Amino acid sequence: MYENTEQPLENIKWQRTANRERSRQRQWYFNICIVAALLIILAIDMANPMLAVIVFLGAAIICLHGSREARTVEYELSEKGVRVGTRIYKMENIEAFWVSELGGDHLVLRSNRAVTPVHSIPLADIDPRRVGAFMRRYVPAEKMEVPLADFISNYLGF
Repeated sequence: MYENTEQPLENIKWQRTANRERSRQRQWYFNICIVAALLIILAIDMANPMLAVIVFLGAAIICLHGSREARTVEYELSEKGVRVGTRIYKMENIEAFWVSELGGDHLVLRSNRAVTPVHSIPLADIDPRRVGAFMRRYVPAEKMEVPLADFISNYLGF
């Protein structure tokens, strides 16, 4: 990593509700159950009981996750790293970043972790140019997009 001789910028802090506060009406749960039932019937028809169990468990998890109350997560950018709630991604472990505007402004980080190397952090009302200027002082910028799983979960309101 290059040596930074400039004065550190002021930390950037913000909060955001983790799961959008969408009212889950009966129709939403009914639709999940209908889709799950159709997939279970298809799995049984294909003589694949394991798939039927996985679909059932997946539908149950989606319904339980959808009924949770929204929680607020605090984010902070500092010279030490990026804090998401209680988790800290140290700057020396972040290989690259990008501020993506696809589906709302997100800070996308690529770290040296093997299991989850790409992280997407929603920026809420924070100016993306300010975030980009801050991150550029510590990490190189590299064009990346929000991971598909994050994009889908944001679209579904999780």
